[in-house]
Amino acid sequence: DDALLIELPPLPTAVSASTDHATEHASGSPGSRRRRLRTLNAARAADLVHHANLSHASVNAELNRLAGITKITEATEVQLERRLAAAEKWLHR
Repeated sequence: DDALLIELPPLPTAVSASTDHATEHASGSPGSRRRRLRTLNAARAADLVHHANLSHASVNAELNRLAGITKITEATEVQLERRLAAAEKWLHR
């Protein structure tokens, strides 16, 4: 019955939930900041997998290439921030 249909607003995405990542991870130890950046990067990669219909491996390989990362666990904060920026740019294309 069409009378029972309810219009719902779109769900927030991980992108809109934490677009101001710079202020979110500005405090804490370098290790905790890198962990936070890796978590944010993983969320963006998952968003890209869903939106771009690509595999996790493809998305992560491209983001790592764009950021100059060979191994995510050894990435610097600067590289992780660069990777996150590349992911956000890709999502908003």
